[in-house]
Amino acid sequence: MLRRFHLPSVPLVWTDILLWLPNAHSDSMVKLAILQVWQAAIYELWNERNRRLHDGLTLPPVRIMGYISAALRDKCSALLSLSHPLGPRLAQFWFDPP
Repeated sequence: MLRRFHLPSVPLVWTDILLWLPNAHSDSMVKLAILQVWQAAIYELWNERNRRLHDGLTLPPVRIMGYISAALRDKCSALLSLSHPLGPRLAQFWFDPP
């Protein structure tokens, strides 16, 4: 997914990530897309934690990545259907190939 944003690397330590996110990219649309990925990933990891804790289920990482991708496309589809001005610009990240 890093190829999509033309990022050489991202920090791996939580505090470094939090400091990096606000300045992750100079293009505001790319920054918004990066924040959407971050939010979707945090949400799905929390969901996976709850599945393991409460249901005793563990999903493979590829399935969790699929859920993250689906959430990003769903959000973009909602913006497109509402004719929100960000919809078409975000569609280039979530629907077009990298």
